[in-house]
Amino acid sequence: MQFQLKGWAAVPFILLVLGFVGYRAVSARSSLDGQAGEQIKLHLRGVYASGNLDELRTAHAEGRSEGVQQGIDKILDLNSIELETIGVKGSTEDEIVVKCRVTVAGLAPPDGKPIRYYRLKHQVAFGWKVDREVSAWSYYGKLF
Repeated sequence: MQFQLKGWAAVPFILLVLGFVGYRAVSARSSLDGQAGEQIKLHLRGVYASGNLDELRTAHAEGRSEGVQQGIDKILDLNSIELETIGVKGSTEDEIVVKCRVTVAGLAPPDGKPIRYYRLKHQVAFGWKVDREVSAWSYYGKLF
């Protein structure tokens, strides 16, 4: 079976496609709810704390009390993780891709990666959960 649209018969089809794409673009999410942002912060606390715990263990094993105190202070600073700018792609209610600029206590994050991209999934029983970190390609490639 071959399907051909020629001349004026193609105009309604093209308008339909453009209307659908326009509707999806307008109805796409443009903001992130608070619970999803908190899940990203919780995930980042775990990522950053794991690196700080290694430094803390080393300082403790070497008997450096000032190193232990610095490690504890770094872990406590993780309570002030902020998501400065947030971009959200995806129009479905159960999966989005998020771009965020991260600061810790107003400074650059410990791993030196201020821009992060995450895929979040929504579960009815638990709400938003961070599925995984993704690349910039996933964020910019997510049209709907």
